[in-house]
Amino acid sequence: MKYVVEVEGRQYRIDVEGGRIAVDGEWLELDVKQIGDLPLYSLLVDSASVEVSVEEESRFHYSVMLAGEMYSVTVRPEGLSGASEGGRGRRTDEVVRAPMPGLVASLPVSVGQQVRLGQTLVVVESMKMENPLQAPAAGVVTQIHVGPGDSVEKNQPIVTLKFDGAAAGEGRPDSDGGSEDG
Repeated sequence: MKYVVEVEGRQYRIDVEGGRIAVDGEWLELDVKQIGDLPLYSLLVDSASVEVSVEEESRFHYSVMLAGEMYSVTVRPEGLSGASEGGRGRRTDEVVRAPMPGLVASLPVSVGQQVRLGQTLVVVESMKMENPLQAPAAGVVTQIHVGPGDSVEKNQPIVTLKFDGAAAGEGRPDSDGGSEDG
């Protein structure tokens, strides 16, 4: 799963794959453990161990305490429009876009369907690999812009979701970018 992360005004491209993470293309080994039920995490990045505290401020926006310093961090799955935030930091709708050119292999959702955080919305085949694009939060599918077998270009709209108040506040993507429905 790919993300665009902004820390104090600087953007990074993050790619999470199994137990590895790429920061702007540089791959590192990563192990993350949550400490109890607290928003505190123990990270092992290559051979370095660090602890971070992560508080969700609003959807996609976090306060991260690292080595005694507080950082404002925005984390968005790559391919989201990011332009439709409503009042109080909540988004009301979102366009999920193709992160790369490819072919729509499957489209397991339909207009009007309620989806949950991390549910697969579409699978795009690119360079002989299937890439599931997942719901960034719970919501309702309001528009589907492509069909199975269609070719898509990078950043082409694929699915539009509408988040309702209660659903929009549900959790955040898994740390490994995985989904419950595979």
